[in-house]
Amino acid sequence: MPRIKKEKRTSQRVYYLMPAKYKLSKSKRFRPAIACGDISGGGLRLLLTEAVKARDRIRVLLFPKDIENPISAHCRVVWCNRCKDGNYNTGLKFLEIKEKDYFIEFLCEKIIDFSFKKR
Repeated sequence: MPRIKKEKRTSQRVYYLMPAKYKLSKSKRFRPAIACGDISGGGLRLLLTEAVKARDRIRVLLFPKDIENPISAHCRVVWCNRCKDGNYNTGLKFLEIKEKDYFIEFLCEKIIDFSFKKR
């Protein structure tokens, strides 16, 4: 009998590609992330060009389409896996979101759009 893996996430995820930049807490400059996807109210997944360690603190700037200013989030690295192409798939947990109210509204719109497309 197959085992059912318990879902650890507390929020529904939406796959939404958008430009992003990041910097480690000790770094002075932002670097571009290759892609940003799998976003939820609790965190997101970034594709990076460098490895990061679990529990590292990272600041992320998200640039959703049709938004003038980026969404700034302080995150903690949950996991980081090397991809076959040499990049790093990285799971982040939100610790603080500067534009929290707007981000929640944006995320809700994407979840609603996603739900209607599945019907």
